[in-house]
Amino acid sequence: MKSNRSYFIALASLSFLALASFCSPVKAQTAAYQGSFRLPYEVTWQNSQMPAGEYTFTMESKAFPSRVVVQGPNGTIFVSAIGLSDEHSSDNSELSVETRDGKHYVRDLYLAELDLHFRYSVPKMKDLSREVLLAQGPSNTDHLAVLKARK
Repeated sequence: MKSNRSYFIALASLSFLALASFCSPVKAQTAAYQGSFRLPYEVTWQNSQMPAGEYTFTMESKAFPSRVVVQGPNGTIFVSAIGLSDEHSSDNSELSVETRDGKHYVRDLYLAELDLHFRYSVPKMKDLSREVLLAQGPSNTDHLAVLKARK
């Protein structure tokens, strides 16, 4: 009886290995989007300080919450969007950078090929008097080109 059980276990194991060898390997996941951009000045993206320079990024999934892995002069950072929109912005992918008080903050990332806007947190303006706000000047937004990586 014991030898029959050992024989059955050995046969089942061998059958499992044979089936497993015929199964196709799982494809490696490809990123939903890969691209690059150039920062002409230092920016803050979420809580990360990024110096001027060339950057590449990968987004594993376009589903919310999305996480972008950014590689640049100071290494790798991970950035998660706080919002997602399908609002059509332009025909070109772009990174919107808001400038206030001489500081630059990434406000959103628009990927034209996916037709998606990813929103990021920007510090709120301080509650200041009208005279102080006028002296500081208006905030403005730059739209930096994002290039899709070639495969």
